[in-house]
Amino acid sequence: WIPQLCTPCSHILLQIRKQAIRDLPAICKESPENLPRIADVLTQLLQTDDQSEHNLVQSALLNLMRSDIKGMLLLTAT
Repeated sequence: WIPQLCTPCSHILLQIRKQAIRDLPAICKESPENLPRIADVLTQLLQTDDQSEHNLVQSALLNLMRSDIKGMLLLTAT
């Protein structure tokens, strides 16, 4: 019965993670100095097994590139 208790929790945690992924590019717009950390976190999240979460991460990275292409290019050059 323990796995049945954990299933709703993991679903809720996934929804919280997805919302955080959606919010990260906005945080970066307000605080551009956080771009390296946010890009690093999103890059690590690309390893997720959940396809919808993976798609959100890709979208968030593209949003970062659109909002600060120079900063993203500098990150890839280092």
